[in-house]
Amino acid sequence: MSRRLTVLAATVLVFLGVAGLFLLAGGSWGRGGDGGGSLFGPKVAVVELEGLIAETDDLVRELRQHRENPSIKAVVIRINSPGGVVGPTQEVYDAIRRVREAGKPVVASLGAVAASGGYYIAVGADQIYANPGSL
Repeated sequence: MSRRLTVLAATVLVFLGVAGLFLLAGGSWGRGGDGGGSLFGPKVAVVELEGLIAETDDLVRELRQHRENPSIKAVVIRINSPGGVVGPTQEVYDAIRRVREAGKPVVASLGAVAASGGYYIAVGADQIYANPGSL
């Protein structure tokens, strides 16, 4: 019985320790995020652009939040898109330019496809990285 109690107590202590670390970090573990309250210093936000470019309000909002967040020091936009509608594509391009104008470097990382509007958006970044087989 004593051994079971010891194992249970150790398990509870480990759980509380992990939960405490998470709380100290401000609950901001993971990629991107708002970065608020983290003890781990500056961050690089990773923004994903997947599929057809049609509705971009959420993406533009995310880029604005990263632009305004002082703990985000750079943005990587991962593009895997065949393109899409011109208006939303231009909105994302403009949002990326505003991030750059705020003094934060923007890097475009191209997936398998970054054609048409996908490439147009990438041109707004400071640097573009692609695989040899990216379209």
